[in-house]
Amino acid sequence: MTAAGTPEFSVVIPVFNSQDIVRETLERTSRFLSSRGWSHEIIAVNDGSRDGSWDIVARAAREIPGV
Repeated sequence: MTAAGTPEFSVVIPVFNSQDIVRETLERTSRFLSSRGWSHEIIAVNDGSRDGSWDIVARAAREIPGV
């Protein structure tokens, strides 16, 4: 976090009918940023998915720090 308590990086990931890849995308993005010691937040934006994408994102938000 910066001195103001905000993350150094904000990553916005659009989510549309991507249940097969969204969890891995969130995990890899988080690992990449964390491995460099960068504070971050990952914002997933659901764009009207009709599959189980949002359920996966919601679960990931509870399990992956910064999501």
